[in-house]
Amino acid sequence: MGGRGLCLVRAALPPGTDVTDVQMKAWPPDDDPDEAVAVGPGVDDGSLPRDRWDEAASWTVTMELGDEHTITVELFHAASETEGDSAEACRQDLRQHSYLACDVDTDAASAVETILRVAAMRPGSVGWYIVDPDETDPDRLWFSRQLEAQPGGDFLLRIDESLKAPTWDEAEPQMVLTRESMVEVVLNDDLLSAG
Repeated sequence: MGGRGLCLVRAALPPGTDVTDVQMKAWPPDDDPDEAVAVGPGVDDGSLPRDRWDEAASWTVTMELGDEHTITVELFHAASETEGDSAEACRQDLRQHSYLACDVDTDAASAVETILRVAAMRPGSVGWYIVDPDETDPDRLWFSRQLEAQPGGDFLLRIDESLKAPTWDEAEPQMVLTRESMVEVVLNDDLLSAG
């Protein structure tokens, strides 16, 4: 997925958006596919060296847009996450205050369901934690807008834009990707075939 994912995200960015760094990673098949991989600064994520990417079951491309602003595209095998009622899962996540927003939509052209989530996060000792922004030091808050789709088989494609800001009201106008541009990336046939 590496180079293709990078090209698709670059094409979705507004003109003039400055990309300061790019990281591409791949992971081997996991013994427990339901166990999330910890990500974040300084975390040993167990990724494969580039010469072993042919063994990978999951791939990510992360672009940095300056200090404390990232876009990540993930392609991963997640059979259990592709089952169930997405709308009910969103309602439950909102009731439990896991996300600030959660919305399910079906793309008219492809008939593929997409899920858009907005979360407040903070870095932890092992990756990131979803938090209640009203109960977290604003200097440690990040906000994430993530769109996910299952365009084929039991693979999920996810695009996430995250940035550091004290409130969602300050973070949202700084987001460069629209829902439409995120949908274009995760539903692109080239991206799925690259996995």
